[in-house]
Amino acid sequence: MKRFILQFVITLLLAIAFEHYLPWWTIAVAGALGAFIVGARYGFLCGFLSVGILWFAKALSIDAQAAQPLAEQVAQLLTLRSKWLLLALTAIVGGLAGGLGAWGGAHVTHLILPTKR
Repeated sequence: MKRFILQFVITLLLAIAFEHYLPWWTIAVAGALGAFIVGARYGFLCGFLSVGILWFAKALSIDAQAAQPLAEQVAQLLTLRSKWLLLALTAIVGGLAGGLGAWGGAHVTHLILPTKR
């Protein structure tokens, strides 16, 4: 449980830092680095949750700061039923990128250091 929380925090902090200065896809690198540093067993789940929660919170924050109902308008353009579905899809896409990166980082850890578990 300690490793899971540690990987969650490391991945979250790296994703925030990377996302601020670099392109969106660097969240996969943040997930990979978080899993590599910790050597986690549950790499995908932790990467998925940390980046998914981050993207949901950022999308909700952007929607709250918009002068007009931005998420509702984008949801209508994509023929979605509500803005909450759009926010959920945003979190899932970000979570998949972070989770796959963390999965890869965990496998690289086990290839380099097979005894680190």
